[in-house]
Amino acid sequence: MSTNLPRPATEFSGEGASPSHSKSISNASPPYLAIDRAILAEIDSQIADLERSVQALRQQRSLVQDRLAAYRYPVLTLPNEIVSEIFQDFLPIYPERPSGSQSPFVLCQICRKWRNIAFATPVLWRACSLYLGEFKLQEKLELLKIFLDLSGAYNLSIKLDNAFMDDEHSDQFAQLIADYCARWEHLDLSMTAFSDHIPAVENPLPMLRTFRLQNSSGLGGGQKGLISAPLLRKVAIAYYVDDYRTVFPWSQLTVLFVRLPKMRQCADILPHLVNVIHCRIRLSHSKWPGPHQVFSDVLLPHLETLRFEGGPSLRYTTILGSLTVPSLRKLMLVKPLSGAAHYIPALAALISRSGCTLQQLCIPSSGSFIDDLRSGLPSVGSFILENEGMADIEEEPFLVVDESHEMDA
Repeated sequence: MSTNLPRPATEFSGEGASPSHSKSISNASPPYLAIDRAILAEIDSQIADLERSVQALRQQRSLVQDRLAAYRYPVLTLPNEIVSEIFQDFLPIYPERPSGSQSPFVLCQICRKWRNIAFATPVLWRACSLYLGEFKLQEKLELLKIFLDLSGAYNLSIKLDNAFMDDEHSDQFAQLIADYCARWEHLDLSMTAFSDHIPAVENPLPMLRTFRLQNSSGLGGGQKGLISAPLLRKVAIAYYVDDYRTVFPWSQLTVLFVRLPKMRQCADILPHLVNVIHCRIRLSHSKWPGPHQVFSDVLLPHLETLRFEGGPSLRYTTILGSLTVPSLRKLMLVKPLSGAAHYIPALAALISRSGCTLQQLCIPSSGSFIDDLRSGLPSVGSFILENEGMADIEEEPFLVVDESHEMDA
């Protein structure tokens, strides 16, 4: 706002003015003062109007805030116990391990109430899958500790997958999970350098049911004695070493997957698998000694599914010739070095000796051998040949932790 104010009174005084005239001018009020007073009054009036408007807006804002504060979203009115049950349905069915968008940490990011409920629900934290890798290891160590601490007294399903990690962090991760070994139920350790840092499993493992180990240097920590795990039934070993013969309670296992680099190792463990129901053995192509490995006769009364992978055909026939398997229902010979015709005599003898009802035989072969198989093995219910769906049984691994399934074939 611009106002043309009168010039100051001093501009009207001059040297030629008479004394009486100068005195009258000095006693008069400058004309711009009245104008300024009017302007000031107008400004004060506008400010008062604005303040009343602001006050009205503040009152309106307070009313809106009160309405918002009084409203409760229906989901937030549910009892904590119901919310906790919903959270459990959000996660995969135990013992499957959540990851990514299914992690319970996702629930903690919605609001404070949900975070508090999640932290107070230990069942959400009993299953953990963590890829360790090379980066942010300290952060991942703290994350794993949070998981384990929040799990309360629940049994644990843990998977640690490591690429390469320095010794200091390897020791820290190994010691952390070892502190909770009394609650291990399903343990999956996929490791390379980490394997040398696993502490010896000397303490009882009263809850352990499944154990999957992938490393090439054993359990580490000088483990020599038998693992005390009375509930252990399922074991997957990616790289068998000789120490395992006296470490694992073979006679109590019902599911086994093992990769064997030496023929004698197969001869060592087969006689002890007296309760195995599903067995998968991967045979090495290159490190087996001569062809005359002796196998004693082995009775496996409960074996229903047997899967061999790799290895020369002579090794297959040698092993099959030693077995008596009265409960065998499914036999898979995956990627042997010879075709189906080489196995017909050994398979016919196995079926006759065992008195089993073989419902399915999976064997690499072309369709031209199907008549030979049917005539040589007339009691077999069905055949799956290499070009008729052999890929359907190639999934890794067959060992699963879901108690409702014994084998993923």
